Order: sequence, then structure tokens, then C-alpha cells
Amino acid sequence: VMDDGMLIQQNWERFRNVMAAKVTGAWNLHQLTLEYDLDFFILFSSAASVLGNQGQANYASANAFLDALAHYRTGRGLAGTSINWGPWDSVGMAVSQNAIQDHLTRQGFSYIQPDDGLRMMKEILSADMAQVAVMDCDWNRYAEHIGQEKQGFFSGLISNQKTNGGKKREASEILLSFRNAPPEKRLKILSDFVQEAAVKVMGSGKKPDINLPLMDQGFDSLMAVELRNRLKDSLDRSLSVSLLFNYPAISDIAGYLDNDLRETLMESPPIPEASILSEKQEDVSVEMFAGDDVLQEIESLING
Repeated sequence: VMDDGMLIQQNWERFRNVMAAKVTGAWNLHQLTLEYDLDFFILFSSAASVLGNQGQANYASANAFLDALAHYRTGRGLAGTSINWGPWDSVGMAVSQNAIQDHLTRQGFSYIQPDDGLRMMKEILSADMAQVAVMDCDWNRYAEHIGQEKQGFFSGLISNQKTNGGKKREASEILLSFRNAPPEKRLKILSDFVQEAAVKVMGSGKKPDINLPLMDQGFDSLMAVELRNRLKDSLDRSLSVSLLFNYPAISDIAGYLDNDLRETLMESPPIPEASILSEKQEDVSVEMFAGDDVLQEIESLING
């Protein structure tokens, strides 16, 4: 069961609807088999609970419960294995929903062939592990679609030269171009930059109209967050997760960025190009994924 949406748009009913089948079903099986000496207790979880996925907090939570249950059982001396599967070919929700297929393909995921999946499951069960993730993914490509603050988690899988270094050079180039351009050309520079980022997110190669809302041109909420992440990292700036909802068209986004950069970048001392490109001087800033709006909502819920 899936009911995707931004965290600020979620409520407990939507979480309950998504979590009910996996959480209730798995717990009932656990309770009903406690008296049996099982050889295996296999839980089919998802990569979403390991990687996280934009707009799928409820789905990731449901699968995280399966992972926790496997660890709980093994801690009590019971059989338990949770497998965090990536997308399968021919079967599964990813195959039945085109939007999910397109999103996963853009992120670098390939589909697990059924024969390969069965072979890997056999190996996992013989290894006697509580939790294993199985995915076929181009991690360097995946890293291009997530925020820089998340890349440390994947440091053993991705090449820093192709991710942080590349994004740092991209940030320096666009910021230097903006700063050195005549005032009347800066908005066009940003508009072209945002349009190029949108093309990469859409993956179709077609340039969207800069004056029409992106949501009317094939964008969805997952793409909106992905575009925000790209712009945030490329410009080395803090941007709200609701950027595309507040500024629906490319021209709107470019106008917002133009004002923001004029107020901050143009008032700061000149940026030496060499210092921007030097990874030794990199400052790592950590920003909560949900943004200030969600943090305020959480605080209000805690305080009653």
C-alpha cells in the first residue's frame, strides 16, 4: 500500500493506511509462530527503509518496522531475516506504476531479475543475517539525485571526485558567472540554469517552458524535491523543500534566486575561484530534509 506525499501533507490516517498491512501482518505472524521452532522467518522489506525516499515517509516507516522485527526476533534467539529489496523486474509495485519506474531509473536503479533475486535470497538465508539490502544501483548516478548532506552515508559506494567535487565546481561556475555578469543578464543566467536542472530531473531531454508551472509540464512532488536538492547543492544555498510550490514556474524560481543572490552574494567579498574549487576549504552544512515548516509543525504537535 502506498500513499505518497510530502511530510507536511501527511497525517496519521495516511500513515496508518500504508503501515497497516505490513505492520499488522508481520506482527500477527510473529505472535502466531512463537511456539514453533522455525527454520526461517523471512520479511520482504524495501530499500526505502534503508535509503529513504522522497515523499515516502509512511512507506519507509512500514518497512523499517519489518527490519526492526527481524532484529527483535534474532535478539530473542528466533529465526528472522528482513531483506531490503530494490525494484524487481516483472513483479512488484515499481513495475505497475510508470511514475515510480521513471523515478527509479533516473536515480540509477536497475531492476533485479527474478532468477537473480531468488539466487540472492538463497545465499542470504544460508548466511543467517538479520537484515540484508539487495539493490542493483549506479551509486554515482544516485548521488547526483540526493542532497550533499546525505552523501556521507554512501561514502563507501560513491566516488567523491564525481559527486562532491563535481557539484562544488558547478557551484563555483554558476556563482562566478552570476557575479561577473552585467545586472541585466543575471536573471537569464539563472533561468537557463534552472531550466537545465529541470531537464535533468525530468529525464526526457525536452526543455520545459520557463513561464508555465512545472507541475503542468510533467513534474510531480518527487521531482519537485529532486529539483530543489539539485539547486540547493549547485548553488550552495539553503532552499525550502516547498520551493516549487511557492515558485511554480522556472521564471518564478529564477526570480527568487536572483533576489536572494543579489542580497547575499553581491554584498560579500569577491570569491577567489581557486578557494571555491578547493575541497580542503569545504564547509559541510547539515540541513534537516523537511525544512523549517515541518520542524515547526512537529514542535507544535509536541507542545500540544
